[in-house]
Amino acid sequence: MLDINLLGPIIGCQTALKYMGKSNGGNGGIVINTASIAGFLPFAEIPVYVASKHGVVGLTKSYGMPFHFERDEVIFNALCPSFSNTSLVESSNKTLNPEADFSKRPNLMSPEYVAKGAMKLLEDKINGSTLVITHDGYMYVGIQEELKNVTL
Repeated sequence: MLDINLLGPIIGCQTALKYMGKSNGGNGGIVINTASIAGFLPFAEIPVYVASKHGVVGLTKSYGMPFHFERDEVIFNALCPSFSNTSLVESSNKTLNPEADFSKRPNLMSPEYVAKGAMKLLEDKINGSTLVITHDGYMYVGIQEELKNVTL
């Protein structure tokens, strides 16, 4: 799970900088990492998945800092959907206890609805942004104000 969910985006970001980064002769570009609402919230039933998605959110926000953009003009974003009607959610009932079967949630989103979120990221071009997608809409989630002075 960590290889796919976290190491994959790490390698993807490094490869994007290698081929798209202006410091390497590229033209800049946009990277959209697939995270999850689990990148912001805890879920007792899937702690390793949650850890991997928290990592993708942190990776995206870190590559989205001015330090990287000023050098390479590559924009990094993370798409963070809530529960979507995918094979991963459908298979959750095989690995979790019956009470935690995510496939039975009444508010599963369609893949097409999530894809509209990806289009929003491409249109808005907000570097380092994390777009949370729920059945209620699309919302950018940033750094908590009280933490900005600690980290920046």
